[in-house]
Amino acid sequence: MNAAVNRETERQDSVANEIREKIIRFNIEQAGEPHDARVVLSVRNSKGDLIGGLVAIGFWNGLFIDLVWVDEAHRGRGIGRSLMHAAESEARSKGWEVCFLSTFSFQAPDFYKNLGTSCSASSRVCHAVIHAHGSRNGSSDLRGGG
Repeated sequence: MNAAVNRETERQDSVANEIREKIIRFNIEQAGEPHDARVVLSVRNSKGDLIGGLVAIGFWNGLFIDLVWVDEAHRGRGIGRSLMHAAESEARSKGWEVCFLSTFSFQAPDFYKNLGTSCSASSRVCHAVIHAHGSRNGSSDLRGGG
């Protein structure tokens, strides 16, 4: 079969939605309802200013962490680690088994390394799969850092 691959320019949104609907329909047929839920976590200072946050979406058996941010003046104080632990706790409470994370290698590389991620020397993107149910003794699979 000769199929032409087209770069959509005029109908990007409608084609993206059509693709999304088709893969979701297929996934539901295979795995059942996703029971998706958005997770938004924030850390605020005593004035109520946002100094850190995490945004994720959970469905089927995983939590997909989209954004993690800590204000530059508050980095290195454990806020990022607390956000990641809170996300892991949220995943456990929903029955999600894993947390997925991708980040650029220039975004807090030591923080993510301490969480157990790894980057190849040739890659600017890091990926991690963090098991939300922890080890046998109940401790988190997230390590130190942040």
